[in-house]
Amino acid sequence: MWSRCKSLIIQWVQAKNNNEEWFGTRIRFLDMEEGLAMAKELQRPIMVIVHHELCDACKVFRPLIGNSDPIVELSSYFVMVGVEEDLVPKSLRIDGNYTPRVVFLDPDGQVVPEFYNKLGNPRHKYYYPNERSVLFTMKQVLTHFPPACHERRPCYYHGTGST
Repeated sequence: MWSRCKSLIIQWVQAKNNNEEWFGTRIRFLDMEEGLAMAKELQRPIMVIVHHELCDACKVFRPLIGNSDPIVELSSYFVMVGVEEDLVPKSLRIDGNYTPRVVFLDPDGQVVPEFYNKLGNPRHKYYYPNERSVLFTMKQVLTHFPPACHERRPCYYHGTGST
C-alpha cells in the first residue's frame, strides 16, 4: 500500500515539473488544481492536455502544441492544464484512456462534451493529430466562452466592440 502511495506522490511531483519539459516554455501549463482555481477566478475555459511519458503519439503531439504560433496565441485565452494519464480525474476519462487527448472544460471545471475533434476519428473524439484540428476546436470554444473585450473597434468575438 505504501509503495503505491509513494509511487503516486512521485508521479504527481514529476507531472508538476514535467509540463514545461513536455510542452516548452511558450505556454504556461498548470496542474489540475491550480488550473481549476485560476479558471474560476479569471472566468476562462480550460484546455486540458492528457499525456503519458512513454506514449509515442504524445512525443509527436508535444512540439505541435509548443511550437505552433497560432496555438500559442490562442492559448492566452485559456487556462492551460497538463495532466499525466496516471493522475487524470475520473471526470476526464470520458472517451477511454488513450493519449494524448485534449478535453475542454468550462470556467467552473465541468467537461464540455460538445467540444471535441470533429475533424477526427469518432472512436477517439478527443485525439488531435494535427495543428488544424486543435485550432478549429479552440476557436469553437472561444466563440462559446468569448474572452473579455477591451477593443473600441469591432472584434472577432464580440462584433461591435465595447463602448
